[in-house]
Amino acid sequence: MTPREELLADVAELGREFTRLGWTRRVQPLREYYAAVAAGKERTERWSSDLVASLRRVIGLGRGALPTATRCPRCEVPSDGSWAGARTTLHLEDRWAMECARCGAEWVVLERGCHQS
Repeated sequence: MTPREELLADVAELGREFTRLGWTRRVQPLREYYAAVAAGKERTERWSSDLVASLRRVIGLGRGALPTATRCPRCEVPSDGSWAGARTTLHLEDRWAMECARCGAEWVVLERGCHQS
């Protein structure tokens, strides 16, 4: 499979997952990106292969999917209850991609009441 064919497959899978999750407002722009890639473009104004890879990791598709957790999966909870330091790197509908300021680990926090199937 060529890199472009792999990207098209990844974009198609991401689109199916957006639809399954009910994120319909994200589907049409992704379809437009799919058409651009199929026509030979590497990126559009809003989309790139890096963005597709990042979104796939946050949603939990394929290898390299980020773990779901409420805090850094690597660092211990500070004994004094002080803030451990995390920042939001991406927000998608019902989840946030987080990065630990201490160790650099990444994980996904799901909104309360949401779960990944």
